[in-house]
Amino acid sequence: MARPSSGNFEIYAIKDGYIRVNGRIKKRILHALQERDMTPTELVVAAGRAMSTISKHLEDMVEQGLIGYRVNENDGRSRIYFLLGAPLMASKPPDSKAMELSSEILSDVTEDYTRASGLILRSLILTYDGVGLSVSPVLYSIGCDMAYNLLTGMQYRSESVALEMAKQYFDQFGLGEMTLYSKDPITVLFRDTVDLTQTSASAMASFMEGFVCTFLTSCIGVPYVKTEQEVFGVRNNFIRITIEKDRSSGNVL
Repeated sequence: MARPSSGNFEIYAIKDGYIRVNGRIKKRILHALQERDMTPTELVVAAGRAMSTISKHLEDMVEQGLIGYRVNENDGRSRIYFLLGAPLMASKPPDSKAMELSSEILSDVTEDYTRASGLILRSLILTYDGVGLSVSPVLYSIGCDMAYNLLTGMQYRSESVALEMAKQYFDQFGLGEMTLYSKDPITVLFRDTVDLTQTSASAMASFMEGFVCTFLTSCIGVPYVKTEQEVFGVRNNFIRITIEKDRSSGNVL
C-alpha cells in the first residue's frame, strides 16, 4: 500500500466516487453535519467563521456532492443543510508498531485458518494505521450496516434480549469477547485476542459502537448513542463503551 500524502485530510465517499477534504473550515462543517442537519446560521456558530466564508464553503461542498440542502419549513428564505458524503478515513501520523503487529497477525492466520476472517480485519486496520490512515469512520458505518441487515424487520422490547443476541452474533464474527458489564447505564466490555495500537483499537471501538447502537435501535425501536468510550490495557485490547437512549431525539419511550 502506498504511503498517503502528508497533511491533515479526510476522505469521504460521494455519489460518483471519493473526495479528499483538506480545508479546516470544510471539515468543521462536515463534522457538525454528522451530528445533525443545520441552518447556515447554526453552521456559522459551529465552524466559528463569518457567514460570507461559510456560504462560500457551502456552495463548494454542494457542487462537490458532499452536502445537500432543503428549504427551511420555518423560514422559506433559509436552507437546512445535510450530509451526503460518507466519512471513510482520516490522515494521522504513520506508526511502525502497527505495521509490526499487522505482520504478526498475518503469521497467526497461516497457523489457524479458522480465525482468518477476524484476524485479517484487524491486520487491515493495523496496516492503515501503520501508513498513516485512521479508518474509524468507515468501520463505524460497517458496524451499523451489519447490525441493520441482521435485524431487518425484527423488533424486541427487552434490552437484555437484544444485547444477548448482539453478543451471539459478535462471537460468531470472531472479533473477540463481548461482555455486558452493567445494565444501567448499558456498559459493554470487549476483549480482543490480539495486540493493537491505540488508534487501531479506537477503530475497532467505532465498529463496535456502530454495531451495538444500531442493534439496540433496531430491536427496541428508539435511538441509542454512545456516551463514553475507553481503550485500555497494555496491549490496547480492552474496550469499554457506555450506551444510552438518545434523549435529544424526542423518540425515547
